[in-house]
Amino acid sequence: MSRVSELLDVSRPTLYKWRSQAEQTAKVEAQPPRPPIPQQEIEDGQAFRELVAPHGELTTSKMAQKWGNISRHTIGRGLKKMGYIRKKKRTTTSNGMKKPGLNSRKDSHYTSQSN
Repeated sequence: MSRVSELLDVSRPTLYKWRSQAEQTAKVEAQPPRPPIPQQEIEDGQAFRELVAPHGELTTSKMAQKWGNISRHTIGRGLKKMGYIRKKKRTTTSNGMKKPGLNSRKDSHYTSQSN
């Protein structure tokens, strides 16, 4: 199998998959492409804005729990469409050069880009 995979420039698992398919269907041809998975969207933009305004400090996972039946990824896409950006966590090195008060801020996690 190794020599054949080198000759055809494909991986050995691909050859095993082709052999299995030939044994099951008696033919080797490309499988039809799978349809894309539809992405969930936030339909009520105003209600979403009302959720984000008082809860900007929450993570996308916590916002998704508050909204109900929606993924954190969908919340993130909704925030991005609204023009919000994620504040990055400031990290410090472990060699003792930590600045006092660096991570003690209690600001919101999300902020509008217009600020």
